Order: sequence, then C-alpha cells, then structure tokens
Amino acid sequence: MKKKIGLILGILVGIVVLVGAFVLWGGPTSSAPTVSGSTSDYMPSSDTMIIEVDELRRAMTAEGDDLVVIGTINPALANVPFTTPFRSISDSYLVWRPDYSGSDAESAISSNITGMRRSVSEMEELLSRTDITSDTYIVIYSADAMHDAARIVWQLRMMGHENVWYLNGGLNAWLDGNHPSTAFGTRLNDQDVIGNYSAVSYMPETSAATLEMVVYALENPEEWVVIDTRSGGEFDGEQTDSSSGAFGTGRIAGSVHVNWSSTIDPDTQLIRSVEELEELYSFIDGRNVIVYCQSGVRSGHTWLVLTDVLGMDNVYNYDGSWIEWSYAASDYSDFDGSRILELIEEWTDHNGPI
Repeated sequence: MKKKIGLILGILVGIVVLVGAFVLWGGPTSSAPTVSGSTSDYMPSSDTMIIEVDELRRAMTAEGDDLVVIGTINPALANVPFTTPFRSISDSYLVWRPDYSGSDAESAISSNITGMRRSVSEMEELLSRTDITSDTYIVIYSADAMHDAARIVWQLRMMGHENVWYLNGGLNAWLDGNHPSTAFGTRLNDQDVIGNYSAVSYMPETSAATLEMVVYALENPEEWVVIDTRSGGEFDGEQTDSSSGAFGTGRIAGSVHVNWSSTIDPDTQLIRSVEELEELYSFIDGRNVIVYCQSGVRSGHTWLVLTDVLGMDNVYNYDGSWIEWSYAASDYSDFDGSRILELIEEWTDHNGPI
C-alpha cells in the first residue's frame, strides 16, 4: 500500500513539475518565420497606430536592434502562475500605471487628482532605462484588458514619437499564436538609466481634453459629443471597484455611454471590424469627440479606435476624466464647482477620495 501511495504521489509531483515547466517556459512556440532585411521592412507605417501579432513576430526576427516591446502588465498578476500576465512576450519590458501616471499633473486642476499622465521629463526618464531613441520602433501590449496599451500609445504620440504601435489582441493573441514568451517579465522601472531619451515634441492640444474643453463641448452639442467609456454601473452612478480615486459617483450630463470593451471581441481580444465600429459609433455623425472614463485609461482605448480604425479627426481623451470632474463638483475641494454641478447627473458626493 505504501508503495502504491508513493507511486501515486510521484506521478502527481511529476505532473505538477511538467505543468509548472510548461507555464514557466511558455509551452511550445511556433518556429521563427524566415525573413530577410531589417526590422523597418516589417513594421507598419507610422500613419497607423496598430500592429498585428504576425507583423510583430516577423519584425522581432529581422535584423536590427531598433525595436523595443513593452507590456503594460500589473506586476501583482505577472507573478501568478497559470494566468495570462504571467507569460510576457520574450525580451520585452513591463511597465504599470504608477510608472506612467499619477498625481501632481501639470494639467490637473488640483494635486488631489490621481491617474493623470506623467510629465514629459518623467516619461523621458522612464524610457531612458533602455536604449530607446526618437527613431526606435516601440510596440505596446496588454494582457486580458487592452486599454492600458492604448493609453501609453496615446501618451507617446503626444510626445512626438511616431514609431509606436498598439499590439492588436495583446499578449492573449501572442500566446494564442504560440509565439515565444517567458515567465517573470523584466520590469522597466527596475533597470538602470542607460540612455538619454528626449521627446521630439509635446503637443497635448492635438489629442488631450481639459475640463474647460469638456464644459465647452457640453454647451455645444451640435458640434461636439462626449462619450463615457466606463461600465454601465459607473454610468448609472453606482460605486464599483473602479471608483477608487474619485470624489463621488455619477456621470457627466449629456454624455453618451459606450463601454470601451464594446470595441473588443471578448473571445480574441482583437478590435472589432470597421463595419461593427461604424455602427456602434454612428451617433457621432461628424462631430468632434471627447472621451472619458475614470482616469483616462479606458477612454484612451476608445480614442485609439476612433482615431486609427475609424479615421476620425478631432478626437480628444479627457485625461482628468471622472476623477477630476468629481473633484470639481465635490464639497471636499476648494474648486468653484457650481458650474460643474449643473453639468452632472446621478451625483452622490463622497466628500473625499473613494
């Protein structure tokens, strides 16, 4: 009996080891495609902001070291076996929201506002932890939820870095194709500064909305439309897991609700077809657009879809989003929010950050 028990335990341990090895090394990978030439021969035009998995795989196999791949992966999940974030794209770096967003933003109405984009100098310092230059090809990917990748693409495009792309389908599509992956990804912020990255330019006026712009848009609905990209519960004024940092619950009056995730196929994480997206956003009808969410992350994805896939001009991501808007309305703040209170619905003041 003891021998049988020992044999069973040995088999179980072997299975665990094999499964663990499978997860650790990413399982079987597809063979490298046969390519010739340099990385630039396989990268999309800078006129687009989206790259497909097969395109990235070919570019990574080509000659040259002018391609950097960055995953927007929550480090808490990146250390959990049997999850998608645990297996990052081979030779990529990982970043997470505190690396590229936070408080004390220059464009915020108060230092109490969290989740807004880091300053240009802070982003330059982050990117200088690699040998990235203004000519480097950068591909950003996410796992499970694609919005964080779009957020960084939005930030880097504002900094004049044209050669940056969002990986369609992210890590999910990469792993589905059995492409090379590794466990315990390399955190970019843990690396030493080895470069001297400098932004080509900084043009927030091209794609970033301010609180004042949102007010103007709401007062001119024939020219503008404001889209709420949060969940249905948030739009209805409920407090949810995503409410952290806000100063109350509710929505911007007159905004149209289209959950950012409506643009994604839930099975593949790929962006939906042009035909589906045109139908989804037919209400825009040629107007200028401001998109918002809790802190400009989910709305960053909608910005990318409207700008790149549907080719719309004058689309702006409200970086302050609901956190800033709710601060302006809350009795907690010293901001004169009387005008904002007139432009808010389903409002419940939390009188402090949630």
